[in-house]
Amino acid sequence: MPRRLGALLLIVATLAAFCNIFDNAFHLDDFYRVVDNPWIQSVAPIWRHFLDPRTMSTLDRVTEYRPLVPLTLSLNYSLSGSRVASYHAFNLLAHLTAVLFIYAFILELMAFRRADTEADSDADRQIAFIAALLFAVHPVSGIVVNYISARDLAIMEVFLAATLWAYARMRRRGDSVLGWAVVLVLFAASLLAKTNGIMMPLVVLAFERMIAGRASSWRASLGRIAAFAAVIATYFLWTRFGLHFSALQQVLNGRAISTTYPLTQLWVHLIYLANTVWPFAIREMPAVVIVAGPFEWRALAGAAALLASAAIAWRLRRTQPIVTFAIVSYWVLLLPESSILPLYQLRNDYRPYPSLPFLFLAVVAAANHVWRPRIVLMAALAASVYLAAASLTLNRIWLTEETLWTHSVRHGGDEIAHLSLATSIRDRRDPRVRANIEAALRLAPDFVLAHVDYGLVLIELGDRAAGLAQVQEAVRLAPTWPQSHSWLAVAYEALGRLDDAATESLRAAQMDPHDLRQQHRAAMLLQRVGRYADSIPVLNVITTRAIDYGLTDFLLGVALQQTGQDALAIPRYRRFLEHHQGDVQARVNLAACYDTIGDPDRAAAERRLIQQ
Repeated sequence: MPRRLGALLLIVATLAAFCNIFDNAFHLDDFYRVVDNPWIQSVAPIWRHFLDPRTMSTLDRVTEYRPLVPLTLSLNYSLSGSRVASYHAFNLLAHLTAVLFIYAFILELMAFRRADTEADSDADRQIAFIAALLFAVHPVSGIVVNYISARDLAIMEVFLAATLWAYARMRRRGDSVLGWAVVLVLFAASLLAKTNGIMMPLVVLAFERMIAGRASSWRASLGRIAAFAAVIATYFLWTRFGLHFSALQQVLNGRAISTTYPLTQLWVHLIYLANTVWPFAIREMPAVVIVAGPFEWRALAGAAALLASAAIAWRLRRTQPIVTFAIVSYWVLLLPESSILPLYQLRNDYRPYPSLPFLFLAVVAAANHVWRPRIVLMAALAASVYLAAASLTLNRIWLTEETLWTHSVRHGGDEIAHLSLATSIRDRRDPRVRANIEAALRLAPDFVLAHVDYGLVLIELGDRAAGLAQVQEAVRLAPTWPQSHSWLAVAYEALGRLDDAATESLRAAQMDPHDLRQQHRAAMLLQRVGRYADSIPVLNVITTRAIDYGLTDFLLGVALQQTGQDALAIPRYRRFLEHHQGDVQARVNLAACYDTIGDPDRAAAERRLIQQ
């Protein structure tokens, strides 16, 4: 199969597998990173995403320094606002680009087995095509396409695969300053999407020792990986001392390292491998059995699989170095997501996405040594049809929040899945709402958001005292979370206790000055209870970070006017009217300010505009 035909078929297969995604909804972190994120609502200035990690999300707990993510989201927003189709189109394009770079990289990998004068063989092109094809259409890749916030993985994979391709091509043709510059810039871009690329030095070392072989001494290999390590060091020095942001601290988020996490990951790895064959149980927020001891059967089974793959890689290191390289790369690229660092989620079914091409490469390359290439091709095409059909089926579970979480709960979701299903049901009197929240609390009695939602549901159902007690319990469990105080304000507002609501909302705003929504909501509540002076500093926080956000200028004008600062209120009303020319109340207030400061002519002019 010619290279260009292979690339064309990969494009067609990828588009066919994910042709039904474009009306699927936003989910999970999308609400913090897309729907409610004011920082993506303008493209310029582009540099702000590289200088402020908080443009990534309105929720601090899911904020990471991945500037290419909010940058691309802002491009989507400029094209389509909050309409979801363009966001899916970008994710699909990113995944497709990653597929093509993986295809190109494997072809370069195969070139190391041949003399420079030899042309591509059909077997080499077939191996590259099949591995890329299975990666292209697999439902694990479907999560990255369907879940907008997972574009960090997709963009990272694009640049990671491009780095490997550029590096392998440079190594085959000879080092050059330009070649190294391209490789390291591509690698740096992968880190700016997601930091999984920190394992690149180990992948390069595996390439040098297993593929380049005699062409590279140990000393030369270490020198090469040092260049990648220098990029990684620069990234972390910049984030830690330039931005005063700790990626590791965000990852750990107060969680201590324990032996149960890596032992549980041994079992989870087996689930990931099973998902490659039977993907229909792939789900968001799956429940995970904690493996407490090294001699539990789950830990032993996971360890056996890991050791067996290591033994295969060692045995084949001379006869089938590409298989060995692929096995090592698969496990190495999984390390950042599932090793010993206790990530918030024990299992996430799209974590193998960066490793998946290497798993397929190992299987296909090994199969090609055992069976005839035609048999391997026919089996692979059958598998790709099966996986593409699975993707087309599973794409539809992402249609709405309710369909997504119904699927997760049906196949064994955790407390977040149960709570998410409850909050996705519009009719709050539906018995499934209360049942799923109670299930979430049984699974995790200290689950803060479950207490919040349970309390709000009880208030809505008329059990006001019990409902308020549940939300107050959430604040007790998470007193330092701005969100817990914000939800307590919502509960007080629902109970008609506006003074208490304003106080809690102000507390939430003061705890997280980066969240413009909190500031805006606090200002509105403060003004509803007549606390205009208290609303001014809150609104000033917004104006220092955003030129035009919601009703900020109008609210600030009202606050200044109500506190006798009419001259200062005028420019606020005028700036608000630049963006909201038809707002009658703002012009009425502006005219009144002109009257107060003794400018009847301008007051009359504003009133004439109202009459028009």
